[in-house]
Amino acid sequence: MGNAASQPANANAGQQPAHTDVRLFKACIRSDKSFEWELLGENVQPHFYDINADTSSNSPTEWHLEFEGSVDYPDVVVSDGMQFQAAELKCVFSAAEGTEWWALSFPDERQFAAFHQSYNGHLFENRYQTDLSEENVQRELGVYAGGLGGGLGGGETDAQQQQWVEDMDIDEPVRAGDAHAGVRSEGRLVDRKATSELTSLVLGENDRSFVVGREGISVMKNTLHGLEDLDLEVSFDSLRLGSDRGHTPRSTRRSTGKSSPLTSCSKGILMDSEEKMNLLSSTGRSIFNIDPEKEGVVRELGFGDMSGILDIVNETKGTAEATDTFLSLAPQSVDKWDLRVAERGGLVQTMASPTVDSLSHGGGRTYKSKTKFSCIATTADGYRAVGSQDGTIRLYNDQMTQVRNSIPRAPIPLARSPARPLARSLPSPPPRQISKTNIPSLGAPIDHIDVTFDGRWVLATTKTFIIVIKTMYKEGSKELCGFTSRLGSRAPKPRLLMLRPEDRVYTNNAPFEKARFSWVDSRNRSEKERYIVATCGRYTVQWNFRAVKIAKPDVVTNGLTTVQKYALIPKSEDILDTNFMHAKAREGGGVRSPGSLVVLTKQRVWNVEEEDEEEDSLDR
Repeated sequence: MGNAASQPANANAGQQPAHTDVRLFKACIRSDKSFEWELLGENVQPHFYDINADTSSNSPTEWHLEFEGSVDYPDVVVSDGMQFQAAELKCVFSAAEGTEWWALSFPDERQFAAFHQSYNGHLFENRYQTDLSEENVQRELGVYAGGLGGGLGGGETDAQQQQWVEDMDIDEPVRAGDAHAGVRSEGRLVDRKATSELTSLVLGENDRSFVVGREGISVMKNTLHGLEDLDLEVSFDSLRLGSDRGHTPRSTRRSTGKSSPLTSCSKGILMDSEEKMNLLSSTGRSIFNIDPEKEGVVRELGFGDMSGILDIVNETKGTAEATDTFLSLAPQSVDKWDLRVAERGGLVQTMASPTVDSLSHGGGRTYKSKTKFSCIATTADGYRAVGSQDGTIRLYNDQMTQVRNSIPRAPIPLARSPARPLARSLPSPPPRQISKTNIPSLGAPIDHIDVTFDGRWVLATTKTFIIVIKTMYKEGSKELCGFTSRLGSRAPKPRLLMLRPEDRVYTNNAPFEKARFSWVDSRNRSEKERYIVATCGRYTVQWNFRAVKIAKPDVVTNGLTTVQKYALIPKSEDILDTNFMHAKAREGGGVRSPGSLVVLTKQRVWNVEEEDEEEDSLDR
């Protein structure tokens, strides 16, 4: 353990304020996972020290936090996990890889604010390897120094808080129960028995949704009360690889479950007015284009010279439109593809040794290697939000303006189809496209990203927090968008969604996964997203979006307002996915129909109906 005396002579080391009457607490976690704070030290002095101060000069600065005056205290790396609770003058943090929780309690606002400021300075130095100053903030964050770059120099201003609530006139009031965290009931089990392990949900805007499993696809009906099982399952064994353009197959050989390449597919999107589905192969080199309601032909379509595709998404948010194009994401590229490939006459492919047609490449751009893209989402207008492993979030407009140098070609001459003309590549590469807004990292990889239908809000998932970003800002009397112009310091600061420490324990420190907005579709453009949902181990976590917008900076993490009011929905096994069905038409005096939330585990599908949370929630 280091000590204050070993600190290097720099600005941060020389500005450690003396504290009085500061108390250190440790959470006592009982067998039932209940949570109680135990006092371990009074008149504790928190000190920062550089663990590498006595090592080689080439070692990076790594500030830690220690507590003089307490016999038992944790080893704490200065990171973005410290929660500053201004109303209680308390700082809460975890240690021992999230298995321990600790808290510092300050006697007055002056000491609390001084420690907050000092912590932010050391956090900035750990992240950027330079001390916190106006000059260094400007150099590291550029035009985002006062806004999207976080709040290391302070919290939200009154003007920035006002930006979050400007569209409250289009939202419905928060119900009494929505303002409190609680545990809701499990919901209603869809009447089905899984014949194999389930892997993903593919929800549609029209009459059908689909559940993908290891051995096939189950067809569901969309109703006002959630999904309804149609007792229709398309087995992967029954699908044959070949042509779907009216040609008679030369072979109808069926595959076995063990050899079918579809058994390892888990990512699917609906295409062609939801009549077809694209499943991304486990290798990331091709897709399988199938009709999920018919035991018919499946085509395997390759990405040409590309490999390592991480994700596929619809070109625009929503699935009901008749379109043959979609986007793919690789670590260094975003590309547009067209399903209208020419067919090979009557030649039929077989599951044993398929010949893979090439998709027509409709444009895209390969970026420099450090991008490390990890996830992508699109708006109704085709704007794209892209997350990265380094935590950066990029916003792009709707133009795919860079054609790759080598367009994948089919290996033999192909005949045109009267129904679907042969797609052609762009004749010449236009100027390169760059992101309009490049939001700096908050210190954690972006694992999943979502965006509202109108593109006003972006939702980025990390393992321990979820970032909510407003993309709209004002320049004079004009309202501008970060997808078409740079946000910079004019944008409101992001907000964070996090679990409270006791619920981190309750959920066994499970990571957040796949945070999403409630689904507004193309037929309900007047609707606005009202909820946010994410999975967390065996729990679904649900936030009221309005409550997020009107939140006060009572809790601040990483310099950003942190919202910790939500509902937990438990399951008896780990959750694979949680998603909202599309928005329903309002009925009877504006009452929203129930059953919009669907939860998937490896063996079950659940409909979670909207409850009166004021009566059914257990406040925590």
